[in-house]
Amino acid sequence: MADPLIPIGIPVPHYYAGSAEVKYFVAWLLYVMNTRSDPGWVKAQEKAAKGPANGHQLHESTREQWEAVYPVEGSSIHTYIHRNKDAYWKMRTGEIVDKGIRGLIEYCSPTPVKRD
Repeated sequence: MADPLIPIGIPVPHYYAGSAEVKYFVAWLLYVMNTRSDPGWVKAQEKAAKGPANGHQLHESTREQWEAVYPVEGSSIHTYIHRNKDAYWKMRTGEIVDKGIRGLIEYCSPTPVKRD
């Protein structure tokens, strides 16, 4: 059975450093960033557009997106994503986007990331 976190067509390059959880987290982020035409994503964005300008509504409305993709509650990756939600929001707001995926992995990784 395929891993529900890694949709077909979203590769996880072998050179991504970090634990399996980091790789899954990055794959999940790539999935979310590549599903903007998904009805759930569109619905969340439309709902967010009606909310307050401070971004709080975006966070709340997009929670549906997070929950739709989460694996079973209590699994290690579920815990990992919960623990690193702030990384997703920092990436979305541009705080770490300039560092790219490598910077995101370094930000999220529970262990030091080996540099090439």
